Amino acid sequence: MDSGVLRAGEVRRNSKQPLNLSHSMRGRLFYRCSRNLRPMPQYRYAISNFYFIFAYNTVKRAAMKSLEELLYVECDYRPSKETMDRYVGLMTEARLRNHEPLIPYGKLDTNIYVLKSGIMRYLYFDGLTERTFAFAVPGTMLMSWSSLYMRQPSFMQLESCGDVVVMKVTKSDFDALTEQSHDFAKWMMRLFIGQHHALEQKLGEVNGTAKERFESFFRNRPEIVGNVESKAIASYIGVTPSYLCRLRSRFRKKTEE
Repeated sequence: MDSGVLRAGEVRRNSKQPLNLSHSMRGRLFYRCSRNLRPMPQYRYAISNFYFIFAYNTVKRAAMKSLEELLYVECDYRPSKETMDRYVGLMTEARLRNHEPLIPYGKLDTNIYVLKSGIMRYLYFDGLTERTFAFAVPGTMLMSWSSLYMRQPSFMQLESCGDVVVMKVTKSDFDALTEQSHDFAKWMMRLFIGQHHALEQKLGEVNGTAKERFESFFRNRPEIVGNVESKAIASYIGVTPSYLCRLRSRFRKKTEE
């Protein structure tokens, strides 16, 4: 017998009249129900639970769509939608604040990460000071190569430059999908080749005199210039922060002439 009480997560409505409410209408409906049904908390919980799930899934779908678009343009191979959906379905989200390490020095971390928003950098200690090895922008796949390949502690630290969001895939899930999907294996092979090509390009960008390295970096990496602290950029192109400031000033005057 139907008691008329909604269970958690259930919403009863006429199937001939689909629920199609604006955001403001949803808010008003939830507010009214939560006030008018106080003697019957099971209703309030059910409706609250429904709108929480509805909002969460809507935001998640929108975020995943943008993440998929980033992954599609990351290399020259385009996997099938099924492959993309399976890969994205394995991911869990993590958020980092400025200067927070995702993979600290000396940590064994075999997970694979995809940068969803923000900028990150690989850095290492050269015996005297920390040096920036590379920057990563949204869509980039991140990992500790030492941990993933050799199961050794990470030589470099992977650190956030500002607030960032990353998506994590465990090595076991990554390996299982590689075994099961030839399409995914081809995609990852092309992506890793693309990453090594980017590292090779870096040698051409960060080369020559300090002035030439600075101008090359500003021409080729404009998305980094305005969003990363000067200290990190200085360590990447191999100059001191004070000298970087002078190079910036000269470059600005040169472009204004």
